[in-house]
Amino acid sequence: ASELGHMQWDRTQAVLEWVARPQSSVTVRTVAYHHWLSRAWTKFNGFSDGQDVHELLQAEPDSGQGAVYMAILRGDEDSTTSGQDLQIGTNDREFHSFGLQSTFGWEHHGERFSSVFEGGIRLHGDDVRRLHTEDPYAMSGGHLTPTGEATETTLDSHATAQALAAYVHEDIRMDRLHLFPSSRLEIVRGWREDEGSTAEEPLSRAALLPGLGSLYEVDDWTDLFVGMHRGFSPVAPGQPSEVRPEYSWNFEGGLRRRIGAVQAELVGFFND
Repeated sequence: ASELGHMQWDRTQAVLEWVARPQSSVTVRTVAYHHWLSRAWTKFNGFSDGQDVHELLQAEPDSGQGAVYMAILRGDEDSTTSGQDLQIGTNDREFHSFGLQSTFGWEHHGERFSSVFEGGIRLHGDDVRRLHTEDPYAMSGGHLTPTGEATETTLDSHATAQALAAYVHEDIRMDRLHLFPSSRLEIVRGWREDEGSTAEEPLSRAALLPGLGSLYEVDDWTDLFVGMHRGFSPVAPGQPSEVRPEYSWNFEGGLRRRIGAVQAELVGFFND
C-alpha cells in the first residue's frame, strides 16, 4: 500500500542585514528576510469504505475480515470490491513568510550604575496554501493500479497572517543588583479562505506581554536570580472571533555558582 509513498521538499531562504553604529554606545540592526517552502507528500490514507486502519492493526488483523484487509495492504490479495480500494492522497502545502525587523541598542557603563537597553519592531507576513487530494487505487497483482475515477479534492485553502511586534528590554545594574524589565506587544491579523466557501473577514488580536527579572551578585562567584514573564500562543487564521490567544505566566528562581572553570546552577521553573 506504500508503493507510491513519496515526499518532496523545496526550500529557499534569503536574509539581508544592515548594521549601523552612529556612536560607540549605539547600535542599529535591520534585517529583511524571506522564506519559502513547498512540501508535497503522497501517501496511503485509508480504504474507500472507511475501514479504520489503526483499529485494524491494533485488533486482530490476521483473522476474519481483518485478514482480508491486511492481505490487500501487503499486496498478497487483490481488491475485489470498490470499498477495498486504497485511497492514495497527496498533501501539497506551500509556506511563505517574509518580514522586516529593526532593533536599537544603547549601552551606558559606569562604576556603580550601567544600563543596556534594547528595543525593536518587526513587520511580518506569512501564508500557507493547502491542497489535499485523493485518488482510488485497486490492489492488483501486488501493485497499486489506478481505478480511473476522478481525483477528489479534500481540502483547498489559503490562510494568511500579518503581524506587528514591538518590544523593549533593559538590563539595569545598580552595584550588585541587576533588574531586567521588558515588555512585548503583538498585533496579529489573520484570515482564511476555503475553496467553495464564503471568504472570511480578517480578524485582529492584540497581546501585551510584560516581564520582569532580577539578579543579585552575592559575591564574585555566586548569583541569585528570579523572574516572571507572560507568554502566549497566537490564534491560527480562520478561527472564530470568540477564540482568544492562549496565555501563560512563567516563573523561575535559582542559584548560580562559579568556582574557577566549574559552574553549577540550580533552577526552579513553574509555568501556569
